[in-house]
Amino acid sequence: MKLDFKPLEIFNFDVLIIGSGGAGLRAAIEAKKFNSNLKVLVVSKGKTGYGNNTVVSEGYFNTLGFGDKKDSSEIFASDIMAAGRHINNPKLIKTFLNM
Repeated sequence: MKLDFKPLEIFNFDVLIIGSGGAGLRAAIEAKKFNSNLKVLVVSKGKTGYGNNTVVSEGYFNTLGFGDKKDSSEIFASDIMAAGRHINNPKLIKTFLNM
């Protein structure tokens, strides 16, 4: 049996990002903002913008209040804790919300 090998293709990039969910895409944007001449490659086994955690957090991490006068940082923090099933770090959430 004869094996046919294809020529090896070599790709050169400055930044390799594995995962095309929200965090991966955000990292790609920041890399290009840091230096627009950087060659950035994002690779993923899934659909772009639909990482495991991106889909879960989509409905929770939008914005505080959005015109609702009854909303507050405390209520938003509580919503984030509930979304994380209360295993997330409350101190980190307060830092995130600048409380």
